[in-house]
Amino acid sequence: MKIAAIVNPISGDGRGARCGKMIKESNRGIDVFETTLLQTAADLTWMALAKGYQMVIAAGGDGTVSEVAGVLAGSKIPLAVIPSGTGNDFSKGLGIPQNPREALETALCGKKIKIDAGTINGRVFINAASFGLDAKLTGRIPALKRSRFPFPGKLLYLIAFFQEMSQPIGYPEVEVHFQEKGEIVSRRTTILVAANGPQYGAMFKIAPEASFTDGFLDICWIGKMRKKRILTNIHKVLMGTHLDLPETGLFRARSFTIRCDNELNCQVDGEVLESRKEYSIGCLPRALEVVIPGDQKWQTAEIKAKLKLQPA
Repeated sequence: MKIAAIVNPISGDGRGARCGKMIKESNRGIDVFETTLLQTAADLTWMALAKGYQMVIAAGGDGTVSEVAGVLAGSKIPLAVIPSGTGNDFSKGLGIPQNPREALETALCGKKIKIDAGTINGRVFINAASFGLDAKLTGRIPALKRSRFPFPGKLLYLIAFFQEMSQPIGYPEVEVHFQEKGEIVSRRTTILVAANGPQYGAMFKIAPEASFTDGFLDICWIGKMRKKRILTNIHKVLMGTHLDLPETGLFRARSFTIRCDNELNCQVDGEVLESRKEYSIGCLPRALEVVIPGDQKWQTAEIKAKLKLQPA
């Protein structure tokens, strides 16, 4: 099989570069292509398709994987992942080993299944799109990565969280149109997340019941919540027990539109997008073929149940 590895060498403070070197030295017949300022992961994936590669491995963080998946979605070319980013939430949700060598073995010997993908204004995402407080928080990550102190991934998000807590919180009035139900819901908002997978931000189990294979996106909507309430309940989001809070609502939908009178902050798979007043979001059922551990030893019973281990 002709395999291309798309590597982001600057992901994870250089972990991506080390992954690229490891793949080259593995002598497994994999062609390695590294992203540059002039060639994005999406550009390299299109090139791989044009050259007839039969599998693409994405070595990087969720942003890199999302770019590669955006090209592969709807095709018959499988995606494998070697996690080397800050959060790696997508691979964790699929039970893919976080050790690069073990992830490489999974890529070469694993099981192929088809999973859902999300879309936001026509762009594909793999794990989560979110709005409000946490989108602003995500915008702080690049500066923290460039700081003189090398913070590990989970700590980066916690530091960004507490930095954001030192600023006034805006509670935009957000309106969601659920097209399938013909229903419109509006509320003052702290965070709104459209989740394909169960966690984001390296450790937050924002949508603990989300499944990559159920054909729906889980929408976790946290209404207006004062700082003291946020600080005293943040541990519940870490554990996935926040759904019992009165400010929190959970919805499932295949398509919906988000509207706000003012421009609304948005992040998609760890990348901050230009703020807009309206976002159209949808689910593409079983649009992406991915490789997961064939022996399933890395997957908890919870992950197995959510994936349903449907064959490709």
